[in-house]
Amino acid sequence: MTRLRVALACATVALLALPAGAGAKAQPEVKPGRFQLHVPLPSNDGWRMRLEASNHRQISLTASRGAVSVEYRVTGRASSRRLRADFGPLGRVDIRLDLEAEPTFSFSPKDKRGERRCRGRDPVELSGRFHGIVDFDGEARVAGTFDRRGRASVERRFRRVCAPAEKPPQEEKAEGREPRFEFSLLGARAHSGGRTTSFDAFAAEIFPGFLFGAFIGGVHERLGRVKISRNAFELFEGPALTTGPSGGKDESAKVRRPPAPFTGRASYSKKAGGPADWTGTLAVRLPGAGHVPLAGPEFKAMLCRSDDLDTLIEDVEGCFLESRALGGFYGSGSHSQPLALARLSSLR
Repeated sequence: MTRLRVALACATVALLALPAGAGAKAQPEVKPGRFQLHVPLPSNDGWRMRLEASNHRQISLTASRGAVSVEYRVTGRASSRRLRADFGPLGRVDIRLDLEAEPTFSFSPKDKRGERRCRGRDPVELSGRFHGIVDFDGEARVAGTFDRRGRASVERRFRRVCAPAEKPPQEEKAEGREPRFEFSLLGARAHSGGRTTSFDAFAAEIFPGFLFGAFIGGVHERLGRVKISRNAFELFEGPALTTGPSGGKDESAKVRRPPAPFTGRASYSKKAGGPADWTGTLAVRLPGAGHVPLAGPEFKAMLCRSDDLDTLIEDVEGCFLESRALGGFYGSGSHSQPLALARLSSLR
């Protein structure tokens, strides 16, 4: 979901650049604090490796190659001085950090009077080296990594409250050139044997004839305390995702000619008052999971759409809530143990 949010954020920025309706009212923006630690690791067999920590507790080690990636996530401890994480039979991390503050400048935007619009501390960036041990065997068909020293960086952001920026007067729209957009989010989930299979597709048509978006397919499971997400992410342009007419009681959408590594096609339909139907041959090949079907009767699916610029942010948030209602990504762990242990038997 992280990469889907990135794609949606890019689309949101583009859409917000369009003229908003007269009814839109700017509100103060609250930006929460954040701690983010980045540790790039040596590549291995074409896999790019990285270690990250979010908000001092969530530790992830990610291997990515082309459009596919595998993320291993555990609860650990991270600060600007040390990072410790236990990935169970997959490996462990225990490193000390020697970081110094980077030159800083004010990140606070100013209004026309030159006054800061945001209240709160400016972000702090630290960079330097780490030493210790990163020992991660990984899984078969997914590269591992071993390192004792290397580069590291930390970004710390503090809670800030920003007043809305003053917007210049809207220019009159040229007759016959009024921009329009339509946003769509299609999601599907299947839960079986302690694992979740997911598919998400986002598409936005900003101007007539310009359609772009992203496909994300994944398998999410647990290996003891380790959460594992195997994902494929690919952008597309053109009608790889199409939807039926909006405003009616019935809903429909089609996925066809998806970009590699996705294959096949699928159809979504929902009659008024009835359950959603999501069928087809859509599939993706994921490292450690093989050929994964992404459509079928075992999936729950939803389609969320918006074509109103005035309520874009609220609509996007509502779509995520609707997608979340399909169910979480990770099983309890106990049901996925046999599958995970079988995969461990072929570790390098």
